[in-house]
Amino acid sequence: MKAMLTPLLDKIRTRISSWIGKSLSFQGRILLVKHVLNSIPVHNMAIYRWPLAVRKECEQIIINFLWTGKSTDRKMITVAWDKVCKPRCEGGLGLKKFKDINRSMLMKLA
Repeated sequence: MKAMLTPLLDKIRTRISSWIGKSLSFQGRILLVKHVLNSIPVHNMAIYRWPLAVRKECEQIIINFLWTGKSTDRKMITVAWDKVCKPRCEGGLGLKKFKDINRSMLMKLA
């Protein structure tokens, strides 16, 4: 399953690498994560249940981009991903976890 999803992860990395020279603000990166990066795997998530390892790898790529602006650089982060993924009215950034996206897309089929 992971081998089948590797091109999708590469597509996310490629999209991020095209934004590296743009000097995006933090709000700009949040906007791109919400509307571009989270929409790339939606069709695939509607068909397959993603393994935990793939979801974590994809979220790690997005976390790295959100905090550093690059998909490969890591940074010490003091905010839990669960708090970042809360709605804005609860103090989060309004991002969605891939686990929740995958579950909701699969439930549409039931």
